[in-house]
This record gives sequence, C-alpha cells and structure tokens, in this order.
Amino acid sequence: ISSGTQDAVDAATGADAAVVVVGSMPFINGREDHDRTTMALAESQSELIKRVTAANPNTIVVVENSYPTTLTWEQANVPAILWTTHAGAETGHAVADVLFGDVNPAGRLPQTWYRSEADLPGILEYDIIKTDRTYQYFRGSPLYPFGYGLSYTTFGYGGPRLSTGSVSSDGTVTVSVPVTN
Repeated sequence: ISSGTQDAVDAATGADAAVVVVGSMPFINGREDHDRTTMALAESQSELIKRVTAANPNTIVVVENSYPTTLTWEQANVPAILWTTHAGAETGHAVADVLFGDVNPAGRLPQTWYRSEADLPGILEYDIIKTDRTYQYFRGSPLYPFGYGLSYTTFGYGGPRLSTGSVSSDGTVTVSVPVTN
C-alpha cells in the first residue's frame, strides 16, 4: 500500500509548478450529523502539501471543502491557495479556468477562517456575542475574514458622491463610487 505522497513529490520535482488538491469529502467528513474534532486538514494532506512544496516552491494548493479550515502554515509557505466548495461536476473545469487565468477568480468567502481552534470557544458554547464568535463579533485577527477573496487584478475605490446634499424622509438619494480596475 502506498500513500502516493512520494509519487507526488517525484512529479513536482523539476516541474514548472505543482498543484496539490486537498479538502474534505462531503459523504465522509462534511455531514450534518458529524462534528469535526479539529479545523485542520487531515495530517496526511498537510504532510503532502509540505513535502510537495519542499520539492517545488511553485506549489498551488487547491482546497475543496465546505467549511473553514486552519491553513496557517500554508498561508505562510505556499505562494497560491485557491478555495472552492463542493461545486459539482464542473468543479475541475472551473478550477482549471482559474489556474490558467482564463477566468478571474471573483468569489468571496462565506465564512470567517480562523488561524487556530484556539481562536474559538468550546463547541458547546452557543453565546456568539459573549464568546466573540463569527465575523460579526470576533475581535482577533482571522486568517481570512468573512468576504475575503483576491483576483488577478487590483481595484481602487474613489470617494462616494451623493446625487443631492439633503433628502426628505420619503425621498431617495443615489450614491455613486468610481471604481478603477
């Protein structure tokens, strides 16, 4: 029996770039009736990423899962991380389109991704305000905040302009913001 890790390292060595796909399988560890004991990737997946990155510093990690994962080591050591949820039969084509630059990634995270489980209260603590849970109340520095996402370009946002200086209680005002790409 082989884990395939050495085969991945061998394939990555000397290549222009390496792509490692990790994550969860919804039928195994993403179920409604199954609580995870850790937010980390499976140990074998973390080891795969570390070994492939050591063999090829131009490693791209694609994370396919439906929930936040602690990727602190990966964020510090891997030049590119792409997240996708379990999007269906065309996921592979969509990921390839993003990796090859045919499509500009424009998605944003629908959750806050924490640096560590230590950033969260116990699993049975449900008072989200008292325990600073969720993007709305968390006071720490998350790995990726709610709404985080990058693209292949940068955007600049100018100052907002109002269509009028005052508005009555039953009136409307239009706000416009210049955006540069």
